[in-house]
Amino acid sequence: MRDQQSKEGWENKDDAGKESVAKRCVYLFDDLFPKLRGEVEAFPNLSISKEWNYRPDAADNPEKFFNNLWHTEIDIVLETPNHIFIGEAKHESRLNASSDYVLVHQLLRQYVMATILTNYVGESKIIVPFVVGNAPQNLKSRHAQVKFMLAQGWLETKNILSWDDIAAIKG
Repeated sequence: MRDQQSKEGWENKDDAGKESVAKRCVYLFDDLFPKLRGEVEAFPNLSISKEWNYRPDAADNPEKFFNNLWHTEIDIVLETPNHIFIGEAKHESRLNASSDYVLVHQLLRQYVMATILTNYVGESKIIVPFVVGNAPQNLKSRHAQVKFMLAQGWLETKNILSWDDIAAIKG
């Protein structure tokens, strides 16, 4: 999102121009993910502690929401003509969740940002999330965010990889 806005001359946009971009991102979220808050609330072991979490159109949230998108970092990004692969690399650290964000959960935030970005620029690329860690079986069984992504169909089990899987890739 940061790179795209740099391309569009973010630094030269006035407040109204920046607000317009933020509102467009809120519109895309509402269009692409209309039930996400309820789905997160209903999912075991995912918590939402603030009334405005997953509600970018709540008071003051368009700017907060856009800042979430702007500051979302993805460890690995690979792009092909039809796909964008977004990867989270984990060694010992846990998946991030911060109730101070509109989009609380790290993996969900990454997927939502990438989906909004492709729609924002008018590309119809498929977003393919993947996770790399020391113990893929632990990522699948112990991390609610991974379970949620699997349940949504956004992440496929075959895309939960070990570092050995990565080392085995030969160019």
